[in-house]
Formats: sequence, structure tokens, C-alpha cells
Amino acid sequence: MSQKIISKIKTATIVELEEWIDIWNKSYYLDGEDSARSVDDGVYDLAKSRLKELSPKSLFIDLVGTSLSSSNFQKVDHLKKMASLDNVFDVEEMTGWCEIFSKTQYEFDLWCEPKIDGVSFSAVFKNGILQYVLSRGDGSVGENITDNVCSIVNVFGKNKIPFPKKLKGGSPKIIELRGEIFFTTENFIALNKKLEDVGGKIFANPRNATAGSLRQKNSKITAERNLSYVFYSCGEATETMWKTQEDFVDKIKSWGLSVIEDFQNNETKRLVYRANNIGAVVDYFGALEKSRALLGLDIDGVVFKANSLELQNVAGETSHHPRWAIAWKFPAFGGSTILESVEFQVGRSGIITPVAKVSPVSIGGVFVASASLYNFEEIERLDLHIGDLVEVKRAGDVIPKIMKVLSHKSENIKIKKPKKCPECESDILEKSPAIFCSNKNCSGVKKEQLVYFVGSGGLDIDGFGESYIRLFYNRGWIATFSDIFTFIDRFKVDIHNEDGFADKRILALESSINSSKVARIEKFITAIGVPNVGEEMAIRIVQKLFDSSNIKPLEMLKKLQDVTAETLLEIDGVGEIVAKSWLDFFVENKMELEKLFSIVSPTIENKSLLKTDTILSNKRVVITGTLKEFSRDVLKERLRKLGVIVQATVSSKTDFLIVGDGDGNSAKFKKATKLGVKIIDENEIKDILLF
Repeated sequence: MSQKIISKIKTATIVELEEWIDIWNKSYYLDGEDSARSVDDGVYDLAKSRLKELSPKSLFIDLVGTSLSSSNFQKVDHLKKMASLDNVFDVEEMTGWCEIFSKTQYEFDLWCEPKIDGVSFSAVFKNGILQYVLSRGDGSVGENITDNVCSIVNVFGKNKIPFPKKLKGGSPKIIELRGEIFFTTENFIALNKKLEDVGGKIFANPRNATAGSLRQKNSKITAERNLSYVFYSCGEATETMWKTQEDFVDKIKSWGLSVIEDFQNNETKRLVYRANNIGAVVDYFGALEKSRALLGLDIDGVVFKANSLELQNVAGETSHHPRWAIAWKFPAFGGSTILESVEFQVGRSGIITPVAKVSPVSIGGVFVASASLYNFEEIERLDLHIGDLVEVKRAGDVIPKIMKVLSHKSENIKIKKPKKCPECESDILEKSPAIFCSNKNCSGVKKEQLVYFVGSGGLDIDGFGESYIRLFYNRGWIATFSDIFTFIDRFKVDIHNEDGFADKRILALESSINSSKVARIEKFITAIGVPNVGEEMAIRIVQKLFDSSNIKPLEMLKKLQDVTAETLLEIDGVGEIVAKSWLDFFVENKMELEKLFSIVSPTIENKSLLKTDTILSNKRVVITGTLKEFSRDVLKERLRKLGVIVQATVSSKTDFLIVGDGDGNSAKFKKATKLGVKIIDENEIKDILLF
């Protein structure tokens, strides 16, 4: 997860953490089809851990599920509370938990099974006849979802196993069985495709789709969703007919119930397992993590249970979780999957980038179907072939990236370097490690430049997405940056004739476009895409070139056009490559930029209103640690206004290190101390900047 998210959680108050956890619980347990508020497990676990540090007795630490006060389904008490499982995240924590055996003198014997990421349920049978099925709810009270659950049928080839309404053979007079309802990967993809084909809202991940499907008022809709189910534990029973977890699984199989093992395939030969030492536990966890993409359903870890029922009773449970079971969660934001194909896409600079298309895999609560490969050398470095089993992670929590090949078969297909541009079919130019389209007027490049211009990295025009750019470009309505601000007036009738473009939508888009005409000059410089010049560099150049904020747009442009290489080279961080990129860009795009600057109204920060007589003004600064009073982005913005160069790493050129809470032992702190860099804490920076 990103440093920004970690920082936000670490600096949150108890009230904020409790509020977030309450919202996330509601999203997870109740609002199945509302994925907007859902959060991945890593963030949720960190927030709960932080709350436990600040307020060990908080009710939200032990709370499982959420209140059902807003639900339309009948509420029913569980025969026994549906407790959650405690989590571990590494070998050390798992080894510590396994001390349950040494402390109780029981033989090391663990039942191991995948932790399916679905929706848990409890089903109550009386004299072998199903009475009702409940969702988890808040753990004590669940929703009656019997009709919807009874519409579910497991399909294994030609063999169909409906959700049981009656147990086969002898069973306890009353028994409450627990299990999980979920989507197989195949059925989840099919559902989203079906929804997409009819213009419906697709689901972000299988768990949300499952929860939404179970909360349908019409059970026929639930049936059409093709859900699956398994049973895996007993909540309450008038008598026990087993001595171990393994015996229990065998018993419920004899009653005709589906279990996790039923979903085993040729690629996952050891889906459930008994481990008699920590080495076997680690091996099983590693093997399942590696093969999870081949399983055909979404799992987020492994559940380990004391196999002995006697030990389960001795160990007991807390108000939150059983002491005899634990969930070892897979590392966040990673997963294994199959490389199905590689597509080559041209970007706004003309660079042609390979993009991996993989079998959909859930990473951090999001289904990933593609991953970046950066350049062809990366393909060669990884020795990638079509059909390889690969590890995928979300770099920086956002961009999925292939990390390595996990397994490779000799018949897998070698990936060939393209000879033509995938967009305009012009010849390829090679400038290692990149390959370029040789056509300066490539339509693919033009579209990507426009996408960036309106996107979050550029002017961030609200409601103007990539699909609109491609539609308007392909219709011939926009081709340049300046067209963005004029095309609606010129083609309003044609736009009206497009599906989905009613007056209200056109007016909203037009309003967003007009609002974006006024933005800081460095935003425009970044948006137009001067090669090798990002926002930080644009800020430095603007600070060098402009003394006054009272300057007209075309006069601004003239200053940007007329700057010399010598002046640019005086700016920190500008070398000959950046200077040449700048000069060439403003010559090659002279006419279009003049047209653009005659429409827009860039602004310049008024330096006279800024406090520039501080010890930080025009210095090089690095920020480290967690800030309590304000965000890192806010601090960076204030520092930039002083002409401060915000660096990512400490070097001999660094003037100051700003240290947040709890970072007195970091690598940056140690290096700054070694180099004699002056260190400032958060209180000092508040005084300097007058926060």
C-alpha cells in the first residue's frame, strides 16, 4: 500500500479509525454491490492494528460484520456467534501461533485449507432438514437468505450439486453448519461480461459480486448468477460425531455436502492438507500461494485449524476469534496468474510499450487482467513466454507489474518484437531499451497526448475520460489541444446524435472544460507534455522565468519560447537533454501553442505574497516519516512556493531533512546524520511556514 495511505492511518484519531472501520464493515458485509466504499484487506488490517494500539478496549476491534438495522431481510440470531479468524502475515507470526501445541502438550497436527474470499453463511438443519440459512451479519444476528442460497447449484462438469435441503444419512438432531458462498473465476468473468453487454454496472471483484447476488429480492436473479458454495465448519450441534477436523469433513461429505476439496483440479493436487510440523505448514502455504491462479476461485490466504476437536475445546476462543484456528494471509497486492498474450501499445511520446494480458487475478481487492512490461528488454530479462505462470504485483499500489516467471513449459510460445507500429503500421525505430513509432503524425500518439492533457496528470478536466477522447478523435472533432476548448461549439449537433449525450451531459462537460481554462502555468506545461519535463521541473522553470504574476497568456508563451539554453541550464536539475527537449518542443509546436494560449488563461503565483525569507527558501529538502498535523502533499506545495527543491533521497547536496513522527532510525535519517545535513522536526517546520 502507498506511503500516503499508511501515513493517513498512522496519524488518524481513535474516532476517525472507528468511523472508517464501521464504514468498511458495512461495505464488506452489507453493501455488496456498492464497491465504491470497499477497501482492500491490507488497509483494513493496518487500521484495526493501529486502533488496537491507541484504544485496546475499543468495541470496533472485536466487532465482526455490521449492524443490520438498514436491511430489508429478516433478522435471525445465530445459534452460536460467527466469530472471525485472527490473522498472521509471516513465518515468524505463524511459528509463534503454533506454540499452542507446545503450551498444551498436544501433538502438532494442523488441518490446512484455502481461505476462500467470498461471503460466509450458517445453515441450520433439524433432523436432517434445512430450516434456514443466515448471512454473517454482525456475527450475532444474521439475515435470512434461505431462498437465495437454495437457488445455488455447484456444477462440476456434468455433475450438479444443489445447495442441500436435506442431509443424507444420520446427523445430529440440530446442527448449525458454516461455509462460504463465492464465484469461480470463470463465472465471475462471465457475469461481468453479461452485465457489460447490456450496459450494466460491472463488479470490482468476486466478493462484492457474491454479496450483491445474495441480497437480491428475486431469487431467480441469484440463481442466474451461477454462484458456488462449500461447507467447512460446525458452529453448534446437539452431538458431535467426529473427533478431528478431518473426520468432520469426511462426515459432511457423507451427508452429500460440497467441501473445498471438491474444487481441486489437476493443477492443484494438494488443496487440503494435514501438517505435523512448521516446515510442512510453510511448504503448504508457499505451494498454495504459487498455484492460486490455477485454482479457479479467489483465495486470500490459508486457514489452519487444530485438527483435534479436544484441543479446540481446550483452547477455546476470545470474544472475537477462536484460539485454535488462524488465517495466514497472502502478501497484499500480489498474485500468480497465466500470461495469455502480449499487446503492444503506443504512448504519447511515441514509445511502443508491451502490455501483458493475464488470466484475471484478484490483487488487493481488484481483479487485474493486464500488467506493464515497460519495454522489450524486460520481456527478455524475465524470459517470458505465452502460457507461463507468472507473479504479478501492483507497483506503487496502482500499476500491476510482472515480477518473475514461476513456472515455464517447453511448449510455451516465445514473444516476438514488433516490426510495425500497432496503431499506424509505420516502421519501428530502436533506441535501446525503447522502441518507437517512426511516424511523427501517428494517430495513436496524438490520441495519447490528448488523453494525458485532459487527465489527472494534466488539466484534470472533470468528466472528460479516455473513452471520450477516443470517440471525439475518431469522429474528427478533436485533433489538437486547442480543439478541446472549441469542439463542442463546432460540433454540438453531431455530439447530440451520439448515444448517451443528452443536453445535461454536454453542458456538464462544457462547464468542466471552461473551468480548466484557468490553471497554474506549470499545470499547462505538464499537460502539453514537454519531453523530460515533469511537474517538479516545470515549477522550477516557471520560478526562474517569471517575476511577475501580472502577465498575459501570449506574453507567458513568448517567455517560454524565447528562453535560451544557457538560462535553462542554470536551473537545478536541468541538463543538456532537458534543455534541448524544451527548445525543440516550443519550436516544433509554435503554431498550436499560440492557438492554445489565445484561448486559455494560465496563472502565476504572486511571489510578493509568499514568505520567502525563511531558512528553507531556495534550498534542497527531503521529507521522511509520518506528519501528524498536515499531509505530505500540503507540505510539498508550501515548500515549492518558497522555491524549495523537494528531493526523493538524501545526498551531499541536501540542505535539510524534515523528519516526521517515529522516523529517527530510518535510512534517510542515518544518512543525513552521517552527511551533516540539518534535521528539522514537524514542530519546527510549522513555525517556519506558519502552519
